[in-house]
Amino acid sequence: MSLLRARHVLFFAVATAACNTPPAADPCGAPADAEMSDDASSPMAPPACTACSAIAGDALDQQMATQFAGEIAPVVAFNRTASVPIAMPGAMRMSSAGFVLRMAIASGDLDASQTLFRRIEDTLDRTYSDFAARPPLRVIEGMPTEDDTLNPVVELGDRCIAMLRTRGFTADLSLGVRANAQSAAIATVLDDTTGDAVGFQIAEQFNGWRLSQAARFMVACGQLANQRFAVTLGLQLLDASLNTLATSGPNAGAAIDERGQWDTNRQSAMVANAMDIFSLVSPGECATRRDRVESAARWLASRVTPQGAVDSSLSSRTCVTGAADSRELDVSLAYRAVMASAVAFEPMVMDSPLAAAAGRMSAFALQNPGQSTCFP
Repeated sequence: MSLLRARHVLFFAVATAACNTPPAADPCGAPADAEMSDDASSPMAPPACTACSAIAGDALDQQMATQFAGEIAPVVAFNRTASVPIAMPGAMRMSSAGFVLRMAIASGDLDASQTLFRRIEDTLDRTYSDFAARPPLRVIEGMPTEDDTLNPVVELGDRCIAMLRTRGFTADLSLGVRANAQSAAIATVLDDTTGDAVGFQIAEQFNGWRLSQAARFMVACGQLANQRFAVTLGLQLLDASLNTLATSGPNAGAAIDERGQWDTNRQSAMVANAMDIFSLVSPGECATRRDRVESAARWLASRVTPQGAVDSSLSSRTCVTGAADSRELDVSLAYRAVMASAVAFEPMVMDSPLAAAAGRMSAFALQNPGQSTCFP
């Protein structure tokens, strides 16, 4: 059995065990449909205590950590000397320090977790100030694009998810306590941001990937701050994102409609963001959106060739020959989207087509380091 195959087999054992607990046997003792309080000071159960909504967040992160284990050490070393955490310097272009902290926690790396959490903690005041100075959901010229790794919506969304994950990190329970201490500041950020969300949703109604970024930010930070209104608004933004799926043609209900085309990078972002959201909300909130997200994920997986490359032909911006604003495919983000979908939609399928597609992507990337991600 190959190492990659062994990883997938181990992963499905973990995911299946995590997802076989019925709602009545919630390990946290709370009903699956329990409502959150709007009081930011009240305790909240960690994501694992949603009785496995549609995807077990811890199981997902453990699988991601096995894939990107080699990327953790360089980021930890960088953050010991840098003044601010930035996107990791390796292959994970879209990964902020918050995402790498998730990977460190999932892998049980105590030193890396403490180092990255401390760096994030040290710079949160600056992050909050950046939000206050330039509300990220306000529709203004020069708003960050999906290619901007310093996009505050992506960065703080990553941080909020990472801080939520610390609540189950038994190697250092103090991290969860320190994460909870950020609840009041996060609540203020949400108060300052949500007023712009309706206008943002209208202005970005055709940009599914951007709506999904905002949705993930609102849900994750709303969960951390125990603010139900923010989670509800985030789910509305996710619905708006899913409404950008094509309504007719061969890709109806499956691919983001890019004026008659599609785009593999933007599809990857929308699916990956939806998967993170699914790891944070209730079973009912997942169930009403599952079919559309699953269709979007399976469409993305269908673009993976037998060799493991991702076919981006006919994409609106990704791998467009001769286009000034063309971008190469973010393979790591596509992998995260497809592998997370395997966790959610095929948790008990040993020969999962989604996991197989993710495995082919992983193998192809390892065999072709530094090469163009555009196919053919």
